[in-house]
Amino acid sequence: MAILKGVKDKIDVKVTAEVATDNGRTINVPFVTTFRKLTAEEVDQARELITVEKDDHGKITKDAADVDVIMDSYLLDWSNVPTETGEPFPYNPDNLAEMLEAPEYRDALYRGFYEATFGKVALKKILSLLGQVGH
Repeated sequence: MAILKGVKDKIDVKVTAEVATDNGRTINVPFVTTFRKLTAEEVDQARELITVEKDDHGKITKDAADVDVIMDSYLLDWSNVPTETGEPFPYNPDNLAEMLEAPEYRDALYRGFYEATFGKVALKKILSLLGQVGH
């Protein structure tokens, strides 16, 4: 059986956490995430979790928004996550829990998963339908 060009079982996605700082400012904190690629069946199931209503506004089901479950199932690794002290912040269950408690990093992981699943253009469309700002 031939291996199709570009098809692999995991994908790296560069994401950016937009971290709020003092006086209404934000800093962008880029890092790289590695996700397990979904099977065709899993992609179809993910599509079913996002619906478009008659008024052209999107709706996302609770299952599709459950970041904890998504990360446990599909996030494999990350790299280049900076810390205040310059120490490495390796991927492990404790560090993932800490990252998911920080809304800016949680959002970056969530967007990375959907970009890995549907692609950057589709992600922007999904976020637009849901009334969110796409990156």
